[in-house]
Amino acid sequence: MAFATGILIDAFLIRMALIPALMSVMDRRAWWIPRWLDRIVPNVDIEGTSLERGPKAVGPAEPVAGD
Repeated sequence: MAFATGILIDAFLIRMALIPALMSVMDRRAWWIPRWLDRIVPNVDIEGTSLERGPKAVGPAEPVAGD
């Protein structure tokens, strides 16, 4: 019974009330990531926002010498 009570307190009180309230107070600082870690972690684009921005501007392609 104590285990179930602990799970309910964690699920409802902590995760649904305390964490959102703290993230609201912290604002942008809640999403801060160190620069060295930002370079290591890949940029996963699940929503496809990079497709909406268009491809990156890359220099002209060099011709390949044929046989």
